[in-house]
Amino acid sequence: MVDGVKKLAAYWNYEVVSIGYPRAVVRNRILTEPHNLAKGWVGFNFKAAFRRPVKIINNAAMQAMGSYKKVQKPGKRSQPTASHLLAESKQATLS
Repeated sequence: MVDGVKKLAAYWNYEVVSIGYPRAVVRNRILTEPHNLAKGWVGFNFKAAFRRPVKIINNAAMQAMGSYKKVQKPGKRSQPTASHLLAESKQATLS
């Protein structure tokens, strides 16, 4: 998978890699192998393979973050922080 992603992104300018994983992820670590993908995810060193920092989160949490819209009060301009989004997405997946 890593080779395929690196080939597709060969001409992209990127500094980090984010992975949405369809099983439990705790503190950036994959806990169990997926049922619907090939084995080899648990313990794999994505940082070394991509030669960039890697953030791994649950794929449902990643989708929640991607669809997040912050309601702003009139006259105020604010942006949600990554930690705020992660906290809310964790709460949503636990509910």
